[in-house]
Amino acid sequence: MHDDEADVYIATSTDFAGLVAEAPSLDELMFSVRDCAEMLIEHTLDRSLKLTAKVVWNGKVERTINFVTT
Repeated sequence: MHDDEADVYIATSTDFAGLVAEAPSLDELMFSVRDCAEMLIEHTLDRSLKLTAKVVWNGKVERTINFVTT
């Protein structure tokens, strides 16, 4: 979603409780979401994981992000 007043994109997730990220561009938002998700996973599970997340914008998969926590 885009907050016109603050001029930033905002991301939340129903799969990652507590994930809230914002950035001035969609590219920067992807990095922020990835970092936030990794921190939440590490904090919650306290172990290494390999995960894939799909970024959906207006019903279309825009990107797939692969990341590993260690």
